[in-house]
Formats: sequence, structure tokens, C-alpha cells
Amino acid sequence: MTHPLSVHLSRNAIQHGDGELIVAIQATAPQRGSKTATRMPFNIGIALDVSSSMKGDKIRYAKEAAQRIVSRLEPQDHCAVVTFASESTVLMPSTAMTESARALLIAEIEKTIADGNTALYDGWRDAVTCVEQANHGAQAIQRVFLLTDGEANIGLSNPDAVGRAVANAQQQGISTSTFGLGDGYNERLLGVMASAGEGNTYFIEDADDIDVFFGQELDHLATTTLRNVQLTVTVPAAVQCTVVGDRNHSRGTDTVTIPLGAMISGESRQVLLHLAASATLTIGTYAIDVALSAIDEQSQPLHATVSAALPVAAHAEIIAEELERSAALLDKAAVVADALAFHQNGDYAGAVALITARMQSHPMYARFGVYEEELSRFNQRIDGASMKRMRMHSNDMVNSSPATLKKYRMMLELLHKKSGRPEDIALIEEQIRTLEAKFAAE
Repeated sequence: MTHPLSVHLSRNAIQHGDGELIVAIQATAPQRGSKTATRMPFNIGIALDVSSSMKGDKIRYAKEAAQRIVSRLEPQDHCAVVTFASESTVLMPSTAMTESARALLIAEIEKTIADGNTALYDGWRDAVTCVEQANHGAQAIQRVFLLTDGEANIGLSNPDAVGRAVANAQQQGISTSTFGLGDGYNERLLGVMASAGEGNTYFIEDADDIDVFFGQELDHLATTTLRNVQLTVTVPAAVQCTVVGDRNHSRGTDTVTIPLGAMISGESRQVLLHLAASATLTIGTYAIDVALSAIDEQSQPLHATVSAALPVAAHAEIIAEELERSAALLDKAAVVADALAFHQNGDYAGAVALITARMQSHPMYARFGVYEEELSRFNQRIDGASMKRMRMHSNDMVNSSPATLKKYRMMLELLHKKSGRPEDIALIEEQIRTLEAKFAAE
């Protein structure tokens, strides 16, 4: 079997004094045992917004989406459905999806009506609790799907606080994907939840999007060969280590731990780190140590390690410029996510100032010209639909995999089919080009 870990540097050394470089760590999931191998069972929780703002097409789309998920489940799978409006209600606790249970759950979903406020966090939390109570742990692939059209106006709503709760659930093996319906939902909150939960975030405009997005989610889960994947990286104490793209991570004394969630058969996932030398780092050769831990498709623990030399020299040369370009694209995606928060609050000047400051403080990235187009875009008002796509694109770029590129190609096909707005098509085409360049560099 191919070694699941590899490490590459963008420069032949880190320059003594104030040098910097990019470290690329690539993790690769094993292939499935055979094409006919039985997939892992699913343990799914669906949190469905039934607040009054969902009346009309949105509640119909949400019901249809939840019913599509349920209809594709098999007897070895478990599913729970929670509805939320002014309060959260368990429509059905985690139940084995026999033929009769599927039919009953689909009928119960159909009966739901839209009314009340939006206790979004409570709905998500109760869906997680249902998944936990099924008590499958390492024996199943566990994920919560959150479908909503609006702002959380009851209960916990601060994105950072909600994100921490979602990250805690992910650390217990329960990931989260979010689905925003229409253009009234809080894309920052849903983006933070999907990122912290090592899931995906989607923008559903009409019924055509349902099959594409939910089909991709379930297909992705069905071909999973590694779960609860995380990387732990150890660097010399005198080296400052930053995770590029501001993706979810935690820190120890000399370590950085990055959760990767679930990985599908044969998938490769790249994490980029920015290393900067401190004044106390002396010339010599040091080590970067990387450890991978995961659960394989037989529910057994998998561990792998690799070490790479980190030379510190008087002079350094770029040997893999494509890694630094990829880092620049990831950094741009992260700063766009932050700038959108300013823009959403009407502080357009603040959004531009944030991007300008990032461009000036990151010369390694700025030399690729990645920030200029965003400055032009944020200098004008961005409509709600475009803002949601940009938020989704930013999250997808930071947490991208080859499946992400497939998602955007399908989205482009849908937009052409629906005669979408030229600016929306251009935005998707730009994201496809960016992802193609990123994966070519890997």
C-alpha cells in the first residue's frame, strides 16, 4: 500500500534570520477493499427548519431534500429527524431504516408545517444528541445535515460559540454539513458550522439543486475508507507555524493538530503550513514530524508517521513555487470569508481595508496578485445570492478535496441549464479554475 503521508517544502531551506517557507502535507486514504465491499453503515441526523419564513417553496424543498436522504438509506443505517422553529422537536429518534421505518419517516416529514421563530442551534444540538444516543460510535459514519433558510433568532447564535460546539461534536466523530435555502440565511454561521464540523456547506436555490447536492453528500459518505482523520505536526520550538487558510486546528506546546474528518477511497487531502524562522533559530538541520491517526473501514485504528528534514541556511531558494501560489489562494479564501462579515454589516470600507492590510502584511502571497480582484469586487455592493456563493466558495477552498471540484462542475452545468446570471456563471468558472490549479500543484 502507498504510504498515506508525504511532506514537501516550497524552498530548499528556511533562511536564517527571518526566512519563511510553505510545508505541504499530503494524506491519502486507502482504496476500498473491493468494488463490491459492503459500505459502512450511516448514522444520520437531520435538523429541519420549519419556522414561518420557510413557508412556500422553501419548506417544500426542505421536505423533499430530507425525504430524498431517507429514501436512499438502507436497513443497516440509522436516521433521526429533528424539526425546529420556536423550539426543537424530535420528529423521530434514531431508528434503523427498514422499509417500514423509511415509509413512516417520509410520511412524518410530509406532515410538517412552517410556523414560528428559528431555534437553529437547538435543532442542530438535538440532532447530534439523537446520533449520540444511537450509540454506534466507531461502527458507523455519523453526520448531521442542517437545512435552514434564515437567521438563528432563538438560543445560541454567535458563530464562534456555535462553531466551538460543532467542533466538539466532530471530535466525537459526528460531522456536520449545512444547507442554506434561498438568500435569507446567515451564510457566515452555516459556513462556520460546516468548517468546524469537517462537512460541506451548500446554497440551494431551487429543486434542481437538491438531487445534485444531496446525491453528492451520500455518495461521498458511501465511499468513505477513513474516518476521524487528524494530523499532528511537530516543528522546532524556534519556528512559528501557521495553518494556511485558517482551517480548524488546535495547538500544543510545539504541535499543531488538524482534523480532516472523513476521506473517501483513494482521496488525497493537502494541508499547507507557513513556517517562519525566529531570531533564535540557528543554522543547521531540524525535523518536521507528522503523525496521522484515523479509523479505517474495518473500524480499526490506523496510524502512520513521517519525518522531513528542515534545513536552516544562510540563503534559501524557491524549489516549488506552485506550493506558495496554492498557499496564496488559500489565504485569499480565508480573508474573503472575514471580509464578507464586514460587507454583510454594511461596512464596505472595512472589508476593503481588511483585504488591503492582508495584502501588505503577506508579501509571499501578495506577489501572486491574488488579492487585487477581491479588492475590486468588495469595492461595490454584493447582492445576497452572490454573497452566499462567495461564502460557500471560501469554505470549500479552505477545505477542498477532488470531490469539491466535481461539485462545482455540476453546479456550473446546473447554472447553464437554468440560464443563470452571467456573473454567477463567471464566479463558478473562476472557482473551478482555482481548484484545478490547486490540484495540479498537488
